[in-house]
Amino acid sequence: IADVAAGGGVAGVGAGADTVSRIVDDVDPGVIRAAVDAALNASAGGGDGADVDVDAARRAGIVGAVAASAASGLREQEDEISRTLMEIAEQRIRRLEKPT
Repeated sequence: IADVAAGGGVAGVGAGADTVSRIVDDVDPGVIRAAVDAALNASAGGGDGADVDVDAARRAGIVGAVAASAASGLREQEDEISRTLMEIAEQRIRRLEKPT
């Protein structure tokens, strides 16, 4: 878990570790740390840390990192769509302004 928060990838995840590692490596280490901390707190039940389900916390932390990566990818796609729509609008305006 510390490796993930430090940006070092995911170790010992099992099947699909390469895919998860590639996704997680693109996520801000601070986001991963927050996801893992939240997962640890949630899996601890009473919050005293005595009954932490480390496997559940690890899985939840990975899900959080993947969600952050997906959100980042969606933002990039939204930006690209916005640029494309702006270019289309500008082309139409130029056509309307162009004397025939």
